[in-house]
Amino acid sequence: MRRLILIPVVTFTLIWFAGGQEATNKAPNAEIEKEILKVDGERNQAMQKMDMATLDRLHADSFVFVNTKGRLLNKTEYMEEIRSGNLKFLTLEIVDYHFHVYGDTVVMNARANSVVEYHGQVNRRPRRFTSVYIKLQGQWRLVAHQATLIADEPSDSPPAVK
Repeated sequence: MRRLILIPVVTFTLIWFAGGQEATNKAPNAEIEKEILKVDGERNQAMQKMDMATLDRLHADSFVFVNTKGRLLNKTEYMEEIRSGNLKFLTLEIVDYHFHVYGDTVVMNARANSVVEYHGQVNRRPRRFTSVYIKLQGQWRLVAHQATLIADEPSDSPPAVK
């Protein structure tokens, strides 16, 4: 329980800290949003292909992930779930992006209409998620990701497979 409380506190702290740096960032928000979409797209492809080298590069060492079951994973645990095949991204469709840019920190919210297999159980329910990206050493890195199932949508209507 204590670890679950830590995620919002860390996210708030990152946003608060980055807010003070907002004026020093000269790149327009639209350009930063394009950069994040590119990195996030690369991450999504790497998750489907189980490209561990790319995933390692795109996730900060301090990465934390809260999955739809409320389980908190660090980078090592998350990477092992993918590497072992316990976490498989069968389809990925991300829509309805929203961005909040705070200098070198971006909070991205979106909707995933994806099919995910977790420890043998297939989940077709849509999810809302929040990802926090920070520019570290000139590269965007994912530092936090939290996903929540959308409760008011049926789980028996799978998204279109691409």
